[in-house]
Amino acid sequence: MAQTVRCTTLARTNCGQLTAIGGLGTINTFCEGQEVYFSNNSDNTVDSTLYCWGDGRDTMLFRTTPGAHTYQVGEVCLSPDDLFLKQFEIKMIVFKKCGTTYSAHYLTTPVFIRVKPKVEFLVRDTVCAETDVPFTNKSCMNDSSNYVSVLWDFGDGTTSTSGAESFT
Repeated sequence: MAQTVRCTTLARTNCGQLTAIGGLGTINTFCEGQEVYFSNNSDNTVDSTLYCWGDGRDTMLFRTTPGAHTYQVGEVCLSPDDLFLKQFEIKMIVFKKCGTTYSAHYLTTPVFIRVKPKVEFLVRDTVCAETDVPFTNKSCMNDSSNYVSVLWDFGDGTTSTSGAESFT
């Protein structure tokens, strides 16, 4: 997703110098669906803070209120080259208003989201009675481990733990 227009704000000093101070703390890797907190230790003269989360969403908060965001990555399969993590760039912009103009300063911090496993199975569109129906497992774990287990339940009491299966 593209960032919002207001997230393209550049540093300005029309109302005096501001310095954005904050961050994620010592951890910058989180699980998809886990709330990510961003501290704001900027000067108390800040009027508002805009958090641009890097996924097309942003949050405008009063003064130096800390930001919080939950990343939902969706159905993607990442490769070992990506280290099974989706990277976003958080941009925190602090503003101070004076009359019809303002000062602004920002900082950026990378955040890495461990993506949930993707589950996907393929089967032919047309199936004839008394013939094998092949099922193809196209799922991905989105981490460096192999599948812990696979369990096929065909609904008639028949099960299988094979990675690729067919059923008659």
